[in-house]
Amino acid sequence: MVSVLSLLPSSHLSPGKGLDKIGHLLFYLLLVLIVWYHPKRGMMMASLVALFGLNFGFFLELIQKRIPGRSFDWMDFIMEVIGLGAGLIILGFWQGRKRRNNEDLRENKPQDSKDI
Repeated sequence: MVSVLSLLPSSHLSPGKGLDKIGHLLFYLLLVLIVWYHPKRGMMMASLVALFGLNFGFFLELIQKRIPGRSFDWMDFIMEVIGLGAGLIILGFWQGRKRRNNEDLRENKPQDSKDI
């Protein structure tokens, strides 16, 4: 979806400048957060997705230079980077919280009757 929207001529787009930037941030934030639902989730996978998103976003900005009415916009790219970074921070927080909850459960687990 982002590829199609990024590569449309500007005459087909109508969002305001601010909405455009928020859209870039949210799409790339969600790109990283979706990793949480992958079976092999973790910070390594999220980092790889963020690296892909970084390259993908930059590549799309470069292609836009060749589309009538479109241009490379550094601010779009910066918002994409902020979205990717925010996604990694949120996943790191969730993963740390989940790890602490699991440790708390193990510490508070009742002793097995065989150990007594």
